[in-house]
Amino acid sequence: MSDTDILRANFTISDAAKREIENLRRFWNENLPDPAGVLAVSWGFWHFNSGEKAENVLVSFYGQSQLPEVADAIQRVSSIDLVFFTLPDYLPKFEGKVLDHTPERSFFVRKP
Repeated sequence: MSDTDILRANFTISDAAKREIENLRRFWNENLPDPAGVLAVSWGFWHFNSGEKAENVLVSFYGQSQLPEVADAIQRVSSIDLVFFTLPDYLPKFEGKVLDHTPERSFFVRKP
């Protein structure tokens, strides 16, 4: 992956989201054999058996074994190293927004 292929993160991360990212990291490390290496932020789509569809920010991790594959894409956002993995079409979903978290909504993006 070259620098020209990497889309620059255009959002910030709230303190509430940072806390939940660390909770997610602990859960990941306790339950998966490949420890969390770096945060991954993307735009996700869900298709439910009912036929309904949804889309929202997706927060996960690349495992430590995957770090060599994504090392060139790691960016620092609000003091967190992450890989921002999305397509140019979805950049406006993040632009100037805040990645946030509440127990009711989970992770979401909002205006500052």
